[in-house]
Amino acid sequence: MQSYDDALIKSFLSGKHIAIVGLSDNPDKVSYQVGKYLKNNGYKLYPIYPKGDEILGFKVYRNIAELPYKVDVLNIFRKSEAILDIVKEAIDSQKTSRIWVQLGLHNQEAKKLCAEHNIPYIEDICIKIEHQRLGV
Repeated sequence: MQSYDDALIKSFLSGKHIAIVGLSDNPDKVSYQVGKYLKNNGYKLYPIYPKGDEILGFKVYRNIAELPYKVDVLNIFRKSEAILDIVKEAIDSQKTSRIWVQLGLHNQEAKKLCAEHNIPYIEDICIKIEHQRLGV
C-alpha cells in the first residue's frame, strides 16, 4: 500500500465529478459499493463500463472519450495490467485532471506517464477509505 500526503489526497477529493472505470452494476462488487458511497457523499459519478445504460442512477459511458466534459478525478477499478492503456486514453482524450488507482492496483509505467504529463496520480489506496479517514 502506498503512502501519500493528506493534502494531495484532499485535493483529489475536493472535486465533485468522478469518472469510475470499471464501476460494476453488481451490488456485491467493491466498485459498486465505493460508487454508492461516493454518490451518497455528494459526488456526481460517470460510470465507464462496457454494458448497461445506467449504474447508481448515472448514465454509463463505454469509454473515457465519451465523457461529456473533463472530470475532476478518474478512478480506476481494473486489473493492474490494464491501467497503462486506460491512462493513455485519459491523456489522449484530455478528460481528467487527476488519476486515482484503487487499492491493490498499481502500474509503474502509468505512474511515470502521468508524471511526464503533469497529471497527479495516486495508486494502491481506496478513495472511499481515504474519504472516511479524512472526513472530507
